[in-house]
Amino acid sequence: MKVLNSLMRLRGFAFASLLSGACLTLPTDGALAHTHEWDLQGTVGAAVPFGDLSDVTETGVGLGFGLTRWANKWLGFHLGTALNMLGAKGAGPDLDLWHYNAGIEADLINPSTSNFRLHFNVGLGGTTTSAKDLDSQTDFTVNGGPNLEYAFSRRWNGLVGTQLYVIFATDTEVVLPVYVGFRYAFVD
Repeated sequence: MKVLNSLMRLRGFAFASLLSGACLTLPTDGALAHTHEWDLQGTVGAAVPFGDLSDVTETGVGLGFGLTRWANKWLGFHLGTALNMLGAKGAGPDLDLWHYNAGIEADLINPSTSNFRLHFNVGLGGTTTSAKDLDSQTDFTVNGGPNLEYAFSRRWNGLVGTQLYVIFATDTEVVLPVYVGFRYAFVD
């Protein structure tokens, strides 16, 4: 199982590296250009564990940060990182889950027709699980989720959303942060 997990992790990182290189070098098409090429997101909320992870941890705090490079008004390359701090149930240790991923983000509502936005991203990456007095462990992770956003200005969007992380550890772990946050667009 460890060999399979290592191969999946290497294949995921190789795919993310190729995708990132391709997307970062894409020129934007003036006719289809998004109102901006880059934006960043910040989130805070509750991280809800599921399955076996919910047997040993309780809901905790989730923090997230992301950066998107838009190729056109519909599709962009997304880099994300997040921290989920889960409290222990019983005598077990508190767990910190550090997620990092790369993937694609899509804008599902035309930004020129509404102040509302619906974004969806999906990615591949890793999660490092750490606990006090224990060795940390890094495992292959798949993530994805939607954001419902409202544009307050050309630069600032408020958002609510969720992001599902499926961690392929010895036992598959699942955590679902539910959050509020912002998106800041770098516009001219």
